[in-house]
Amino acid sequence: MENLESTSGMIKAVKLATKQELVDDLADIEEALELAACFPVITHVDPAVEQAKVQAVLDAKVAGAMTAGCGTEYALGLPKLLAKYVDVFRLTFGNDPPVDMPPKGAPHQVHQASSLQDRGYSLHQREFMQKHVEKLEKAGFIYRIPTSRWPCAPLIVRKPHTKDEFCMTVDLCPANIQTEQIA
Repeated sequence: MENLESTSGMIKAVKLATKQELVDDLADIEEALELAACFPVITHVDPAVEQAKVQAVLDAKVAGAMTAGCGTEYALGLPKLLAKYVDVFRLTFGNDPPVDMPPKGAPHQVHQASSLQDRGYSLHQREFMQKHVEKLEKAGFIYRIPTSRWPCAPLIVRKPHTKDEFCMTVDLCPANIQTEQIA
């Protein structure tokens, strides 16, 4: 009786599954993307030159606000406010040096992965999102993780006084809740 083999399809499938070695075929791709994201090639630019370019654009925006008829008090306070935060503005995406902040660790408790509901985006919003994500990928700010269990929903907002210009933000609260600060 011991030499008899079962011809049941289920038993054959179980035997085949136990013989095969599990291989993560995305590991090599993900490792390269992770290394590129964690150790990017940083393009060194002169911060003074970049800030001068940004300041010129901000000055033009202030002048535009004045010609559009903003109040005098607002027109006097706006340049001071923009000068205080000039380092926040960017004209283009690039490989800036990393931000100095405390690291975050993986969750200590096993949390249930989040899931997203389908969101209805218009054609213009989808086109903007595709172009914007391509820009971010090209700059090395993001990379795709096909096996990610922690998706976060993008929010596409129309810029004021425009018909088809958008900006995008991502709500990272669901992912950040799952991590704990190490330092």
